Amino acid sequence: MIFSVHFPYTASDYSDLYIKQEVSLWISYLIISGLITGFIGFKDILRKMIVMISIMLYSFLFGIVRYIFFLYVIHEFSILFMPVLFFTLGPFFDFLYFVFFYGIYVDKAVKRYASAKGRGQWEWA
Repeated sequence: MIFSVHFPYTASDYSDLYIKQEVSLWISYLIISGLITGFIGFKDILRKMIVMISIMLYSFLFGIVRYIFFLYVIHEFSILFMPVLFFTLGPFFDFLYFVFFYGIYVDKAVKRYASAKGRGQWEWA
């Protein structure tokens, strides 16, 4: 009743929203994780770059496959699936796997720096 001029959403509206949230999430992830990872030692810059690039590549490929699947579901079945697809399998799901993969990297980095060999390599940023 309040925002009736914005309803009903169409598949093109959903497509536009999906692309914008994916790009926003990628930019946010790169900025936030880059700043946080920058404080974890200086020795493993190549490893940090490999981890960041692989997480972004995974996200890009998964985002394309998911985008095609979402548009197929919306086109073939109903636009009523839009909220479910967006709120359960959209940005929240992206956030979960970003945190998961990044957490694995940080866990391995902490274990490496906690070892006897790693203690000699540790430098405060």
